[in-house]
Amino acid sequence: MKIVVSGYYGFNNSGDDALLAAIIENIRTISEKAEITVLSNSPKDTKSVYKTKAVHRYNVFSVLYEIATCDVLLSGGGTLIQDATSTKSLYYYLSIIKLAKLFRKKVMLYANGIGPLTSFKNIETTKNVLNEVDLITLRDENSQKELERIGVNRPEVHLTADPAFLISANEAGDDIMEHYGIPKDKELLCVSVRRSKNNPANFEQILADFCDYAYDKHGLFTVFLPMQQRVDYGIAASIKDKMKNKGVVIGTNYQASSMLSIISKMKICLGMRLHTLIYASSCNVPSIGIVYDPKVNGFLEYMGEENYINTEDLTKEKLCEYLDKVCAEYDSAKSHLKFNVRLMQNKANENTELLKGLLGGGKR
Repeated sequence: MKIVVSGYYGFNNSGDDALLAAIIENIRTISEKAEITVLSNSPKDTKSVYKTKAVHRYNVFSVLYEIATCDVLLSGGGTLIQDATSTKSLYYYLSIIKLAKLFRKKVMLYANGIGPLTSFKNIETTKNVLNEVDLITLRDENSQKELERIGVNRPEVHLTADPAFLISANEAGDDIMEHYGIPKDKELLCVSVRRSKNNPANFEQILADFCDYAYDKHGLFTVFLPMQQRVDYGIAASIKDKMKNKGVVIGTNYQASSMLSIISKMKICLGMRLHTLIYASSCNVPSIGIVYDPKVNGFLEYMGEENYINTEDLTKEKLCEYLDKVCAEYDSAKSHLKFNVRLMQNKANENTELLKGLLGGGKR
């Protein structure tokens, strides 16, 4: 059995790396002998970390060969089918899917997020390509609505959950905390943010003032956790420099299990990237979300969470209000998370069962 996995891999993004780790683990539960090839931006690193075959995602001849000789193409996870990043990105992933279907291969969209799709041409192209795939699983309800809106109706669609819910924390957290000199006698606030075109001009000052409030009012020491170091470290460091109180920026790329271990040491998380919020949920850490992309509020709504704000509406006062609320309702918030995470883990396991069915039979 040979499976090709296509996604945003090899870019040192913790969220996408978590997806890949979970997908590979899920495939191994179906068949330990399955040959897995990842289309990666950094094939050498992917081979080393995940112990799979990998080829460069833009090496046309290698990609052609791997797809022509595979049994199944898995597209995802992640929000690959959208044109907010760029039309070029959308057409890359659609072309990989189209290529697999031209070779008469089975194709599964694996725990995808869908949208936004805004261009009429992009919508029509996406609809035509996705109506040819064999199976689609989605990680939130908003993605299901987006598929219905654009007219995707032929493949079987299942609402599951993000595979990252199935990753477990390792024991690295304490050593990492000690390495960065994070105080052991303080309760911790995890802050993980990124730059976005919708961030207000005073975004960094708002976050700095909020972190100071968290320390002064609730005794929470701020730990900044960049999810993609080359992109997120700079803004985290800039916010820390604007704070009156001390904070620490984690400056090392860690694998998902170590990131989970770090977040498990936190009391509360302020998250902007999707997988920061998924990690926090998995570790039963109550969160406040900053929504820069529909996938973020899509996930939070799917989880039944209400403490989030759109980045363009961001104010210190609103963040502080959410923080006060989470602290006041802390025990009930953790109980709510524990129950919903169990549901998400069960749904995430459905991806594996559906893939097993696709591999074992005809078109589903």
